[in-house]
Amino acid sequence: MAGGPRQPPGMRLTAAVVSLLFAVNHPQMLAFLIWLGICLMLCFFAVLLIVGLYWRCATVAGAIAA
Repeated sequence: MAGGPRQPPGMRLTAAVVSLLFAVNHPQMLAFLIWLGICLMLCFFAVLLIVGLYWRCATVAGAIAA
């Protein structure tokens, strides 16, 4: 099958419209995406760091393996 798997009929049009909307609001959208990425990374890693610091069953071997 050339060209990869078949897509739903409106998938290309939907992707084009979403890309156009991102391109129109370029500076605001870029700033939003940067802050969203920073916030998501902070939320994810802060939870893991805090849980890892206060977990009583943590061992040195487990920390090195992780």
